[in-house]
Amino acid sequence: MTSLLYIERKSTIHKIDPRAKLLFAPLFSISLFFVDNAFILALLFILFALFSLDAMGLKAFSKTMLLIAPIVLLLFLMSPLEERGGVPLLEIGSLVILTHEAIDKVLIVSLRFILISLAFAILIRSVKERDIIKSLRWFRLPYSSCLCLSLIFRFIPYVASLYESIRMSLSMRLREGKRGYKAIPFLIALIINSFKMVPSFSSSLEERGFGRNGRREAKMGFSLLSGVEVILSVTIPILIVIFL
Repeated sequence: MTSLLYIERKSTIHKIDPRAKLLFAPLFSISLFFVDNAFILALLFILFALFSLDAMGLKAFSKTMLLIAPIVLLLFLMSPLEERGGVPLLEIGSLVILTHEAIDKVLIVSLRFILISLAFAILIRSVKERDIIKSLRWFRLPYSSCLCLSLIFRFIPYVASLYESIRMSLSMRLREGKRGYKAIPFLIALIINSFKMVPSFSSSLEERGFGRNGRREAKMGFSLLSGVEVILSVTIPILIVIFL
């Protein structure tokens, strides 16, 4: 449960103030919905791919893209079926299968999704969990909400590790030459292990003072450089909306 998503690297992204990255990720995601040009979104994707490689490394970046790939593939399969108007590119008789507008739309939607995913992946991979929580507290987010987010950050990597352990355990028990494993034994093992985590979570909540009254502080120094980074994290998405 102590394994985190943070990757220790000496990158430029890691040196940026956590509050600036915490501001930039949601504001940048919102600004993308004001950009309707697939070419510009593709350029932003190349830029963010370079940032991701700098912040995460090739291995972690590849894993992130593999996680995104099935959803992007689904978008490419479903979106053309919804958009039938415009210049036909593929048709069977009088039935229009694919149009130029459908391709453009699916590219825009897919690139937006990829960019949003990369923006938050960079945030999580380049900022330690405790710094994210401290930054949220600096933005006056309630202590109980920060505590829940803290547990979520710890829970997700643990479940991923547990999934892999159960998968390997069940695969080793199969007959030689047989692939895959049944879903029901896997789900039962996952549910049982999840219930075993309840006492640990309860103890963690109690030790951190969940439900108690009283003020708790998690302050971060606000240097001049940090102030500049926070301002840039706000102005860059605004400039994207205005000029792109």
